[in-house]
Amino acid sequence: MIVFISYAKEDSEKVSRIHADLKASGYQSWMDVHDIAPGQDWKFALQRAISTCDAAIICLSTKSVSKTGYVQVEVKEFLEQRKRRPEGSIYLIPVRLEPCQIPSELAEVHYADLFEQGGWEKVIASLGEAKRERRALQEQGEIRGDFTIRTRVLEERWEGLPGYTARLSYPDLTGEDATACDELNTVFRAKRLSTLQWLRANRAQQDREFWHDRGETAMFEGITDYRITFVSAAALSVVFTNYKYEGGAHGMTLFSSDNFQLGPVSRLPLDAFFKSDVDYRAFLGALAREGIKRQAWEHSLSEEHRFFGDLFSGEMERDWLAQGTTFKDNEMPEFTFSNSGLTLYFPPYQVACYAAGTWEITLPYYDLRDILRPDGPHNLFIARPEER
Repeated sequence: MIVFISYAKEDSEKVSRIHADLKASGYQSWMDVHDIAPGQDWKFALQRAISTCDAAIICLSTKSVSKTGYVQVEVKEFLEQRKRRPEGSIYLIPVRLEPCQIPSELAEVHYADLFEQGGWEKVIASLGEAKRERRALQEQGEIRGDFTIRTRVLEERWEGLPGYTARLSYPDLTGEDATACDELNTVFRAKRLSTLQWLRANRAQQDREFWHDRGETAMFEGITDYRITFVSAAALSVVFTNYKYEGGAHGMTLFSSDNFQLGPVSRLPLDAFFKSDVDYRAFLGALAREGIKRQAWEHSLSEEHRFFGDLFSGEMERDWLAQGTTFKDNEMPEFTFSNSGLTLYFPPYQVACYAAGTWEITLPYYDLRDILRPDGPHNLFIARPEER
């Protein structure tokens, strides 16, 4: 079982002991600074750890909770991930290293005090329960509306010059509509197999003279994780985060999405949501620009991400953002839908420099109300109470 540890730099000495104690208790522990190798794509490594860990421990202290932007930025990542886990399951475990105020964002999550007698035992007990829940989820699947969803993974590694490694996950659905499940599962698996076959092409493209002194970089990499943003008997929306490394200076994170109306299974394109007599591309672009600037400002509150405050201050940077959010017929962004609205996904380089990372902007249906088709597919996503 993998446990992710989140902490402020000032508390690294205390957290190192937690790291060691977890390993002594039989858990695979991951620390964001301690376990990132020199030269590794740290941003991707961090995101991968957050999305794939079985549980997360967030360490709180007087320094961390008072640190400008720490709560707003760091904790938000875990709360978003918590929403994607089965309701009521144990994923996020706050621990106080010393007496300090609990951030309001974590008020509903029970915490443990490591400075109190029995505090560590409570953490271990919670991790044990999380482990049992994880095992049951793998065996029985997660029930979402009319479907039971299990995660399938294609894993393969081959040593060569270059070699490759793959970890490609995708959803496998079962439910009353067996035909729909079969069609969807075929699509998801076929796309992951296509990526695996692309990586296998390295077997026939060996170049020992070029790769012999490249060390760990002589390994192409493909990693895919997914997140279902909406599922019901009427529709399904899922986004895949695809990381590829092809031997360059760094890897690249890309998004792909699948949006379906069910009964029967049919693709749901973005323009199906909007009136035919409006320029929805310009409307979405304007909202996306404001959303991205808002996110940049929020990130800039963190001492570790101050550069976001100046990200769009220059003319070149503003032009970059404008071009990346000026959508053309064949250049629309990947999107998903949910009860909350439409979410647009932007990979590195599309709206800003590589260091700025990826962007996800959710546009509430309320903000889109003037351009939505009155009888459009968004009406399918207002779930009944029993579907939420």
